[in-house]
Amino acid sequence: MRPIHKLLSMLLAFALIGAACGNDDAADVQPSPGDTSEATTETDAGDTDDGEAADDGEAADGEGSDDGEAADAGETDDGEAADDGEAADAGETDDGEAADDGEESDEGTELSGDPVLIGFVGTSILAGQASFDAMVNGLEAATIAINNDGGIDGRPIEVLICDDLGDPNLAVECAQQHIDAGVSTFVANFTPFGDAVNPVIGEAGYVIIGGGLYTPGDFGVEFLYSTNGGAFTAGAGGPVACIIVGGSRLAYAYNDIPAGAQVPPLVEALVTGPRDGIDLIHTEPIGFAQADFAPSAAKIIGADPDCITAGVNLPQVPPLIQALRDQGYDGQIQIPGDFNAAEAVIEALGDAANNVVLADIYDQTSPGYAEYVAAVAETTGDDSPPLPLGVMGWLGLRVAADVIRSAGDDPAAIAAAVPEVVVDYDTGGLTATPLDWSVPGVNPLGITNLRDVSVMAREIVDGEIVYFGEWEPIFVG
Repeated sequence: MRPIHKLLSMLLAFALIGAACGNDDAADVQPSPGDTSEATTETDAGDTDDGEAADDGEAADGEGSDDGEAADAGETDDGEAADDGEAADAGETDDGEAADDGEESDEGTELSGDPVLIGFVGTSILAGQASFDAMVNGLEAATIAINNDGGIDGRPIEVLICDDLGDPNLAVECAQQHIDAGVSTFVANFTPFGDAVNPVIGEAGYVIIGGGLYTPGDFGVEFLYSTNGGAFTAGAGGPVACIIVGGSRLAYAYNDIPAGAQVPPLVEALVTGPRDGIDLIHTEPIGFAQADFAPSAAKIIGADPDCITAGVNLPQVPPLIQALRDQGYDGQIQIPGDFNAAEAVIEALGDAANNVVLADIYDQTSPGYAEYVAAVAETTGDDSPPLPLGVMGWLGLRVAADVIRSAGDDPAAIAAAVPEVVVDYDTGGLTATPLDWSVPGVNPLGITNLRDVSVMAREIVDGEIVYFGEWEPIFVG
């Protein structure tokens, strides 16, 4: 089992690097969701007392920008520094004014008492700002929906958000900061530093509700309850989506770096090997900074695949697709579904988007997804389709709220209640099956908190989005 775990660790680093590189250059394909609003309190772990970013937590250029970088660690949304670089007080709104103990929700339900605090640790540097924003928007939309529905027994819920800025030490600071602030639980953490963060959370008696499993530091962690397969679906889900849409002769283009080179063996071990009649016939290394894709496209086409996974960093996806089309390939090309809205792909690529396939970890035709889209639009004021990635925050917080309603806000009580409350849990069709966290996961790798690893697929056909309504498990046989 260990070799597969190592492959997935390398794969995740590869996937996050690719997403980060796509933050600005791939803006046409990966639009950023709306801004953070008052439902959440956002901090970075690395700020100093005067609100400036610490040296080890800054981005490479050391400068903040209006459109791409996270707010300084202790700042509220109007730019004023919070005391000592810590998270803003739980009772404050984003403009720094103390929230009323008797505030009313948008639906007129009066909320009172101290807020129930939730912790979230994410990364904007490695996963890309748009991905981080999608998670924040999902959490924010769920926060507003929960509070509009009466909160937690009449108390408002509030999410404390901390950006680790791609630094494992800051990720640990984020987790400890939330614990010191008195959070009741963590929800849908989105960081590659589980090996550093999870021990801090677990030793303090907390659980993590929702999200995915990203690195070996997340695998088998009993107090981490995921709603998707994380690294498993990110790596092997693409070729599985090819299979869903009828592919059998698969090709995989990957970035020619150590992490990228681990992807083809993963695909062969988990996807093509156990399936009769499905073959990975060609793998093509793509330089991480490669700009001329014509030679690579010729090699891929020469192998005669019927579906090609573009497993390269996000800015390279559009030109690779265009190079394949320019040389006459009109077959299926698979790209990540979590980081792309199909509508934006159509707008960016035009006719070249035809037969582009997207792999999904949540069912976008479900009532639950429609509710997510509507809530994010209402929260952000942006009607553009949100990134599917944000469902992790949206769903995780909704589940957490139900657990807290049952158990109260004590972390130990929440930890005990999760496997009792989340049994046959209805996600509105977002997941392949209802959530059941009362039993360990069964899979070939023996990872007990990996419970359901399946994907769905969408395909762009003549400018329209065609949904394939059946789930396909990654593990078969």
